[in-house]
Amino acid sequence: MTEHNKEVPVFQICTEPTRVDALVVFVRGVLGPIPVLGSLMAEIVGAIIPNQRVDRIARVVVVLAEKVAGLEQERVEERLKTPEGVDLLEDGFHQAARALSDERLEYIANILRSGITEEQAKMAEKKRLMWLLGQLDDAEIIMLTGCSMLERDEEFEKRHWSVLEPRDYYGGMPDDEAAKVSLDLSRKHHMCSLGLLPPLVDNGVGTEATPLGRLLVKTVTGGLYGNW
Repeated sequence: MTEHNKEVPVFQICTEPTRVDALVVFVRGVLGPIPVLGSLMAEIVGAIIPNQRVDRIARVVVVLAEKVAGLEQERVEERLKTPEGVDLLEDGFHQAARALSDERLEYIANILRSGITEEQAKMAEKKRLMWLLGQLDDAEIIMLTGCSMLERDEEFEKRHWSVLEPRDYYGGMPDDEAAKVSLDLSRKHHMCSLGLLPPLVDNGVGTEATPLGRLLVKTVTGGLYGNW
């Protein structure tokens, strides 16, 4: 087998720009059970993100396909063909192209799924949630999730202790620790400015997520967190 014909693993990360026609073949291939979804997404990807690394977009498509596999294909097609559906997919694909973690890809796929499965009137809401997701880094999402729980989740806290560990200033604090405290405060104030955490009268930040913050968490986690 020549180098030109050598098969490349499906999920190998691309180190050079991927050709659009190769992406189309890949997306259609992995979405056999849902041909409408695959062909529509391949067409949209080819139109809006040419000549970029598309491995992460393809992974989002695979995850989303699994999430909507039980739905009627006609319903999926109907939602995706609307201007609102295409717009939401476009936002999701752009974010997927810049995603740095599998968790982020899962968040994006969950918002896309909710846009397909819920009422058409809520599509604008999903677009807003997709925008909010794009404003947050992974640590902020973890922090917001922790603030959206009525009761402590020890497993969640253990898994994300490096992010959730309480940090406060103290005299003689080393510069690196002081930087972490400052970064945490910056993230909290950022989420506050987006309406995801409530402000306090002493210029601090609340520790419970706002209804908007809980809605975002509920949507990106597929209902796993954010339920009150």
